[in-house]
Amino acid sequence: MKRHKGGFSLIELIIVCAIIGLLATVAIPTFAKYKKNAAAANVEQTISDCITDFVASKIADNLSNNSYTCPIGSNSIVLSIANNQVAISSSNIITLKEITVKCTINKNRVNCYPL
Repeated sequence: MKRHKGGFSLIELIIVCAIIGLLATVAIPTFAKYKKNAAAANVEQTISDCITDFVASKIADNLSNNSYTCPIGSNSIVLSIANNQVAISSSNIITLKEITVKCTINKNRVNCYPL
């Protein structure tokens, strides 16, 4: 009677583990980079929304107040307007959880990038 050899050999299992390890070394840093870029995009969109609210409230109510506090997570930034240009008048470095983002406003366009 013939015995059927079943299962995988030790070498095959070691090779599979090595391949999974190589894939993980490439995937984990890439995922971290995507996570940081997503956080920067989130902050950028929040600041853009705050600028829209600030300018709309200034136009609608003819406000003399030239500053606006924009909450971002547990942080907040202060926007100011002068000569039809919006600027960040407080710190432009924002930390969300463990990700730090630096933002600038140039010609009323917000640019944020992770540090």
